[in-house]
Amino acid sequence: MNKTAPLLPSLKEKRRYLVYEAHSEGTFSFNDVKEAILQEAATFLGTLGLAKAGLILLDDWNNNKGIIRVATASLDNVKAALFLIRNINKKEAFISTIGVSGTLYRARNKFIAP
Repeated sequence: MNKTAPLLPSLKEKRRYLVYEAHSEGTFSFNDVKEAILQEAATFLGTLGLAKAGLILLDDWNNNKGIIRVATASLDNVKAALFLIRNINKKEAFISTIGVSGTLYRARNKFIAP
């Protein structure tokens, strides 16, 4: 059986880890924020843009802060989609970007760790 050769690192999609925070009077569950982000990203970017962005919301959720894995080419578009969110679970809220990192380790330790 013929095996396909693995992809060279230079051909793999580059990714960044975007750390965000949901601002509101109360706290939110991860699922509420995830639903709002995916819905707004689909509206703003469209289906094709969402696929190109490679948007993955990681389960790191602490004090209304979370991490999104995104392709480098779509980073600014995803930031714009986050900026457009005004309601989360029918509560007035907004999402701000805390920082962007090239590694998950650095994103967790620099931006989320207390």
